[in-house]
Amino acid sequence: MATVLMTGRDGRQALLAFTGLDPLRRWDPRARPVPVGVPDAARAALQGGAEALLIDVDGPVTLVVETDDLQALADGFTLAEVDGRPAWVRPDL
Repeated sequence: MATVLMTGRDGRQALLAFTGLDPLRRWDPRARPVPVGVPDAARAALQGGAEALLIDVDGPVTLVVETDDLQALADGFTLAEVDGRPAWVRPDL
């Protein structure tokens, strides 16, 4: 299985990820999807030397997850609302 890294203008690399087939096909109609969960995608980005996970590069909404947030996803945390504020929570604890 191959992963696709994109290099930004600042020289940092990001692993591409997609939320579904439509965003994937907007980017490349010939691409073949390999479904993975968010923690696995984040771990693959970090293990591949990427500094970010770039989600839906061709939209309709693009999201970049980097730094501590990328590590939190790789560690199995999810973002949730706790007492009206966003917080990282780990569902298995």
